[in-house]
Amino acid sequence: MTDRLLDDDTLARAVAGALRILERWRFADADAAAVLGAPSADAAADWAGGRLDGTSAETILRVGAVAAIDEALSNLPERDDALRWLDMRNAQLKGRTPRRALLRADVQDLADVNGAAQSVVNW
Repeated sequence: MTDRLLDDDTLARAVAGALRILERWRFADADAAAVLGAPSADAAADWAGGRLDGTSAETILRVGAVAAIDEALSNLPERDDALRWLDMRNAQLKGRTPRRALLRADVQDLADVNGAAQSVVNW
């Protein structure tokens, strides 16, 4: 990693955690990699294993967004409510589902989903 916002071990653990979250949300490996900005599922696995070629400050933003969304969804009464929420059309996302917005793999979409998730307590 060229910038040193996080040390390599911390970033690798954060990526691994984000991949576990995305797996729990039932994202395919390639889709999870795209959400994190990795060029492939293999590259995302490499990042989680500490081989961080191709990571950047944007990687940290993406991992942070996934973690923040997961934290917000943890406020839902049932674990499966998070899966249902991910697949419900959302007015804050212009009628898209949060899953669809995340699959666009755009940083702004991750921020938008995070914003929608922060209001999930009122769902």
